[in-house]
Amino acid sequence: MDESFLFLPIQIRFNDIDPWGHVNNAVFQTYFDLGRLQFFDTLFGKSSIQRENGLIIAHSETDFYEPVLLNDSIGVKTRLKKTGNKSITLRQEIIDRDTNMVKACSISVLVCMNYHAGESIQIPAIWRKKLARMHKTDEAEIR
Repeated sequence: MDESFLFLPIQIRFNDIDPWGHVNNAVFQTYFDLGRLQFFDTLFGKSSIQRENGLIIAHSETDFYEPVLLNDSIGVKTRLKKTGNKSITLRQEIIDRDTNMVKACSISVLVCMNYHAGESIQIPAIWRKKLARMHKTDEAEIR
């Protein structure tokens, strides 16, 4: 498994399943949410939810490759794809833990926001340092 990804095992629940026996495509988004939460907990610590500044999803796209069934053993992989001035882009994959087959892939862009002002802001320098350290890259490479 690619070490630049964080991995989180996912437990499929019966109510995740549609009438055709597949995990409903909308449920995949909750799995990706869990992966993002793990990513930010790892990056900023468990108290990462801030009152003033934070990240919101501005764009998300998902490609579905293979169905996921109730008894499948899956997990979500999350990694930083790109850091901009005011946003970060994450790549996530739902994978079969037994075969490593990618079942779905998501790219999401999260914008750094000042919630009180209701405006996007530059990614704080301390966040940039943590992003760079987490992915073992030079800060100059993360723009």
